[in-house]
Amino acid sequence: MEIVRLPVGESAPIDSDCISIDQLPAGNFNLTGSILSEEKSIAIISEMTSDTRDAAEEKGIAWAAGCGIETLYVVTTLIS
Repeated sequence: MEIVRLPVGESAPIDSDCISIDQLPAGNFNLTGSILSEEKSIAIISEMTSDTRDAAEEKGIAWAAGCGIETLYVVTTLIS
């Protein structure tokens, strides 16, 4: 699986398979994601938090790998 890490604050293409890692006010990170294909659409929409950005990304990549996709975009939003 190819992983494309986008610059902080940049959005993934609308029709892409992606995970989004968003920093929360408490300092931890929430993971959401969506996988789109002709046969199915899968999403992580519940709160899936991690203490670090890297831990959230690791969970998201493992989830996407289990879905068998070719390219995954990783989007990050940090509180400034």
